[in-house]
Amino acid sequence: MSERYTVVEDPCGLFFIWDESTLEPAMMGDDILAFVRHDSARRIARLLNARANDEFGRRAICRTTDDLALRRCNLVNDSVRAGVKVTQR
Repeated sequence: MSERYTVVEDPCGLFFIWDESTLEPAMMGDDILAFVRHDSARRIARLLNARANDEFGRRAICRTTDDLALRRCNLVNDSVRAGVKVTQR
């Protein structure tokens, strides 16, 4: 398992997650992933590494509109078979 994310201590004593593939701090939105405690940063880095090395974790987080439409269609079909009335929003 490769280590894409590592924990680095900055001069102020904060521990942040370093992304080895982009050679910059790991970000969540507009915020750098920085922690006061080393064990918190290490735990998050371990989770990020597990996700980066997992093929399933590399898939998109958001579903496409086609997936949502298909799921809604299946829900309606299943409810009709079960005899339950489903209201569409």
